Amino acid sequence: MALRIGVTERVVALTLVAFGTSLPELSAGLTSALKGEREIGLGTVVGSNVFTVLAVVGIAALVRPLGGTPELDVALSNALALDFPVVLAFSLAVIGLPLLLARDGGRITAAILLAGYLAYVGYLFV
Repeated sequence: MALRIGVTERVVALTLVAFGTSLPELSAGLTSALKGEREIGLGTVVGSNVFTVLAVVGIAALVRPLGGTPELDVALSNALALDFPVVLAFSLAVIGLPLLLARDGGRITAAILLAGYLAYVGYLFV
């Protein structure tokens, strides 16, 4: 359905699928934040991201190696050129921003991360 309205598979994968698979972490993060246990929420998110990048992508590549066809080669080069650096930048921001903005209680950090994500999604749609 998304392809019919001109939305690429990449946008669907990096927005809708990512949101759907991140709902358990969002729930755990919100629950831990409401209980005042921010470390548990952060650990859940970081652990899930590390597992997804290393295990899920690794297992998928074992089943069907990445690349090999012109379409997959283009998708992989796009991911290596933009998506993986964005993931790395957000990962470093999750670590670095709280250290730089220690007194804000996390709200400014959260606003910066959310704005960055929205900018990235906006870029994908353009």
